[in-house]
Amino acid sequence: VALDITDPMTPGFLWQFAQPDMGPTYGRPGLGQVLITTAGGSLEERAVAILPGGLGAEDAARRAAAGMPGCTARATGRPPMTTNGVYARTNLRCWGTRGRNLTWIDLATGDTLTRIGSTFFDAPMVGGVSLFPGDVGTVATRAFMTDQDGLVWRVNVSQPTIASWTAQPFYDLFSGGIADDGQPAFEAPIISTDLA
Repeated sequence: VALDITDPMTPGFLWQFAQPDMGPTYGRPGLGQVLITTAGGSLEERAVAILPGGLGAEDAARRAAAGMPGCTARATGRPPMTTNGVYARTNLRCWGTRGRNLTWIDLATGDTLTRIGSTFFDAPMVGGVSLFPGDVGTVATRAFMTDQDGLVWRVNVSQPTIASWTAQPFYDLFSGGIADDGQPAFEAPIISTDLA
């Protein structure tokens, strides 16, 4: 739900968002500015909210069919991946479709800019969203959040064409473990840079 609190004594309703495949949401949405190309071809800075899909549940039938140690990732953005010698788990829990999505909302209008769904993510997206850079008045180029299996995702929003925005696994917090080792992280990641 979005409210206009220009006058905090008389807040006004702006819009609300819900989808049937969203689960209970605990992760804080990411709020920030992105640069987009409008339908008319001009560049505009837009305030957006990135909404995580919420908690999901395991698909018991799929789990029974797969047996231990869980299900092989099958979605488009699937791990495993290897980064700097860190290996992601080969198998994850066997999730249903609920919560396996991210949605970008225009804060001013409540319109959905884009949505990445369960055909892309193997696990529900539950973590709070951090934008980078995340300072007030800056245009974000990346967003980071964690799924219900303990995998950190990076979303690239550096291009103004919304269709070119991509998400990819960034880091497996439970690398080297089995499917049942993964745990969710609901807080947004803390992002910093070094001097190099």
